[in-house]
Amino acid sequence: MLLLLETIAIVLPVFLVISLGVCLKRIKLLDDSFLYQTNQLVYLVFLPILLFYKIGTADFTSYFDGALVIGSSLVIFIGFSLSYLYAGWRKYPAAQKAVFHRGHFAEISPISDWPSASMLMVKKGLQEQGS
Repeated sequence: MLLLLETIAIVLPVFLVISLGVCLKRIKLLDDSFLYQTNQLVYLVFLPILLFYKIGTADFTSYFDGALVIGSSLVIFIGFSLSYLYAGWRKYPAAQKAVFHRGHFAEISPISDWPSASMLMVKKGLQEQGS
């Protein structure tokens, strides 16, 4: 029950802000051009400032795990290498290789990477998109 209340306390402010935005737009207090400009301001100015500030003030000595960074990098490199070698072994043209790699790295589960990427290549539209 405590976990449910904590989850509600975290999610509720987000829904309240979204609801407030919808209400303000319905009563015509906010228009599309204002929302577009505000969105651009937040994503292009304030979000990068916040990210740099948080990174600059973070305590990396207590949270940094070198083994995790090295292990994650190795898994990514091995996954890329295997997909590259597999695409070369299957003698895919360059357009199909691009779709194969895009599909391989878009997936989360390593079990579904190659079958999903292989399924993407059968669709003609996606093959042409990679060229």
